[in-house]
Amino acid sequence: MKTPALGILLSLAAAAISVEAAYQFVSDGGTFVDLELNGVPATFHMSPSTGGKPAFDGADLGTFSLADGDSLFLSGFTNETLESGGQDIFVGGFVHRVQKTGQAGAFITNYNTGWAEVTTGREKHFANGMNINLLAGLTNGIYELEVYAFAQGNFSPNLLADNGGSNYIATFMVTEEPLPESEVEVTEHGKILVGFSEVLDTGFGHDLYVVGNHEDVGNWDPVHARKLHWTSGNVWTGQVAIQAGHALEYKLITRTNTAAAFCDGNNVIWPEGANQSTLLPPQPSGPYAAKAVYYLSGWTNANLIYQSGSDTNWYAKDMVRLGPGRTPGEFLYVVDGIGQPGDRIQFVPNGWNGSVQEYDHSPATGGDYYTRLDVLFLQDGQIYNYWPPASVSSSRIVVTNIASSIDGIPSRWTRIYLPRGYDENTWKRYPVLYMHDGTNVFRPGGIYGTWAAETNADHLTSLGMMREVIIAAVDNSSNRTAEYMPPGDRYNQPGIANLYADYLVHNVRPTVDTHYRTLNDRDNTLTMGSSFGGQVSLYLGFETNVFGKVGSMSTATQYATNFMGRIDSNNVHGIRVYMDVGTGTGDFTLWDIHQRLYDHLLADGYVVNHDLRAEIGCGHAHSEWAWDLRLPMAYEFLLNIGDEPNWLAQQLYPPELASTNLSSGTVQFYTDTLKGHRYILEKNTNLIAPQWSGVMTSEVETLMWSVKMLGDTSSPSDPVNSFRIRVQ
Repeated sequence: MKTPALGILLSLAAAAISVEAAYQFVSDGGTFVDLELNGVPATFHMSPSTGGKPAFDGADLGTFSLADGDSLFLSGFTNETLESGGQDIFVGGFVHRVQKTGQAGAFITNYNTGWAEVTTGREKHFANGMNINLLAGLTNGIYELEVYAFAQGNFSPNLLADNGGSNYIATFMVTEEPLPESEVEVTEHGKILVGFSEVLDTGFGHDLYVVGNHEDVGNWDPVHARKLHWTSGNVWTGQVAIQAGHALEYKLITRTNTAAAFCDGNNVIWPEGANQSTLLPPQPSGPYAAKAVYYLSGWTNANLIYQSGSDTNWYAKDMVRLGPGRTPGEFLYVVDGIGQPGDRIQFVPNGWNGSVQEYDHSPATGGDYYTRLDVLFLQDGQIYNYWPPASVSSSRIVVTNIASSIDGIPSRWTRIYLPRGYDENTWKRYPVLYMHDGTNVFRPGGIYGTWAAETNADHLTSLGMMREVIIAAVDNSSNRTAEYMPPGDRYNQPGIANLYADYLVHNVRPTVDTHYRTLNDRDNTLTMGSSFGGQVSLYLGFETNVFGKVGSMSTATQYATNFMGRIDSNNVHGIRVYMDVGTGTGDFTLWDIHQRLYDHLLADGYVVNHDLRAEIGCGHAHSEWAWDLRLPMAYEFLLNIGDEPNWLAQQLYPPELASTNLSSGTVQFYTDTLKGHRYILEKNTNLIAPQWSGVMTSEVETLMWSVKMLGDTSSPSDPVNSFRIRVQ
């Protein structure tokens, strides 16, 4: 099993069969199962307890190679029950079975009659030291591990149909072949790059798409399927980034690719036969296996109602009061162990304010909150990935005139959006998004309307769905078409986008960097525009080394034939691109431009959902109204909240020395790591007057979480050594 994990990452995989508890069996403290995966202990919560999806249900245990000597053992169970009706539960038992997916196997019963009364009406049942080899007798395939906990009177031979305990399922894959030494690449956002290839003559005007059982491949909706790229010989290829650990099912479908037909859900030819399927490898394990929510409220008690990932069921879980809040009468609550890391969670807090039950709805949506954050803080209707100050200022817009030092490019007004809390969070620096046609970017807009870019940003940051960002909306001049036209092309006059780029890079950007706390490396410098503004955004991304993320809406490059030729003939891979077009523009040229650019980017190695997102606005015209509607998709992709560290997660899950290895004069420590942080191993040799010195510093973690090794080659020769890991 080649996954470099110290624990287990839980992710949705198989559908679960849940059975309600009988009246004797009320899960209170919860039921847990203990496993050993290649010698690494892992404990899974397998009972709903006070509500919510248990961590074991749908867990992906990974891939085990029999040739490599991988192991998977069942070690034990623990269950604490709350009795009802004054009846004692003298017998508590546990059962399990391993079966190949789609086949029925026999249960193995692990009875345990030992029990200990914790308090009146409460008992604890356990079974340990089992050491059951779950891989014994298995061959190649995908398997399900199913476990039950049951109480007296709940067991029958037909356990699946008549059981009053808890029934949960995890999946794992077995191979008789050695696993390759190289690891499957997991992206910084926890996705696996999946390649698709098919030889098929789809006929003129028809393209091949992949659609499947995850939002990354359209959730079985043909309109949101991901298009592949045609190559000679009718070979269709492409890569799509899909959530790691997912049990993927998919089909390759044929669709008519025209603006008029695209948004018709019946525009599809489904292939015959069963779905194709594959179990995507999980990402490395992290320091947490579920989500946590901190919450400030004046309620006397609080509860969270939530739904997570592809599980469409809703659950409720009580929040625990940690202590006082900011003012008298306010309290800090927390709930953890909910949802799955990396999944989108939708929730609403509720509670009692005296004798009145109340609900806290999101000001942005008017209903539920939703976010992809794993550890978050909810305060005054705003979600944060850090501990917010007690009072947070609203966003604001500053207007300034920025002089030009570039011949042929006049000075102009720029409107600068500063995000919430900019004045209070003096420790924080921000990415910068440079937008064109600045008059139309913010409310009230110009004669053509507005993108409402500040309102969209306020809403998405309040939900933790995008990074806090500085937006510089640069006005266009009267010579707009020339400034937005790449050099070598012309529309009435030669393009001077190179000069406009000089103005942005040498005048606008230094002004913003000087007056505001910015992150000005390429990854944190973005640009976005529409129509000709989309064209110049592509030019800035592809033909300068300044802008690392580009939003190009309704791109109009029909006059930029030389620029499009350069895109076709050169490899422009290396930046993140969001692109879209509407079906109601009335201009088929824009549709064709979008398709041509999309195909070329796939051919250049771009991966859908990773560094490329292409969207279609059904019925959308070529207007500010349409760009306003599609802007949230661009924000979420280009300013992905997962691009930055989750500072709150680092506070809640500080680094721990997970394991050590001492040999040949070297001591090695393994620790869980979180994105955006650098980890420093420090040593102290003086117990009386400790003096810590740095021994080894890791690279900055680029994944959402991983495991790093830090070592010291001089430890065995020192008489006294103590170590710690510090986060930078």
